[in-house]
Formats: sequence, C-alpha cells, structure tokens
Amino acid sequence: MPTTYWQRTNLDANRLDPAFDEGEANELPVNLGPSETYARGEVLAESVDTPGTFLKRDPAATLTGPATHILRYACVTDADGNITYGGAGSVNEFPDTRLDTNAYISGIFKCEDVSGLDADALTELGGRILYGDLTAGIFRF
Repeated sequence: MPTTYWQRTNLDANRLDPAFDEGEANELPVNLGPSETYARGEVLAESVDTPGTFLKRDPAATLTGPATHILRYACVTDADGNITYGGAGSVNEFPDTRLDTNAYISGIFKCEDVSGLDADALTELGGRILYGDLTAGIFRF
C-alpha cells in the first residue's frame, strides 16, 4: 500500500483542482466583492454588509460571516464587481468579463493549495484533515 497520497498535476496555475476525484467536489456560482484580487483556492465567506456577495474570509469576522466556499479560479474584480479570470499580471485563459464565478462547497483538497486556510477556517467549513497537517496535508470539507 502506498505511503503517500496521489497528487494531481495542476495544468492551469489559475485554477484550483481537487486533490483526488473531481466528481466528488461540488461547486456553486458566487458573486465576489468589488475592487479585489482573489487567488485560486481563496477561502470565501459571505459579506455581512451585502448578503449574496462573497469576500475573502475575515478572520476577525467583522466584514464576513463564517467561511463557506473555496474559490476555484484566480480572478480580479473591478469597482462594479465584474470578474475577469486570472491573477494580476497573468495571462487570461478566459478573455470575457463575468458577473459570477465558481466556488467549491465541498471536496478534498491539498492544504497548501488553499489561501487563508487555518484551524478556524477549517472548522467553519465543517472540514477535517485526512492526511498530514494544515501546512502540507489533505483535507475534506
């Protein structure tokens, strides 16, 4: 029996893929807050001021509620909340601008691929570590 987990190769540096079977991960469309740069795998939480809009999780919980989603694609939003895929200064795989993007609501992921994941965020997501730890492990939520 192998002693290490199977690793997927991330073919697109701007996209977060599950650690194992993509069929076990579920996504929903989300609206993102304006004028922000989001990393792939960013932990998201719903805005307290604008329900239905998701922001980077605020650990102090003053701007957002508890963590609920993990962002699939790196993207940038303009002042109106329009979303352009790709991080700042990256090559844009999708040249269009959108009003929503996909975020995971469940799945199995590598901890190091998720931005803003700490013990509190893991608890808020209802997740647990399957292998390793928060620095270099696998978790399910």
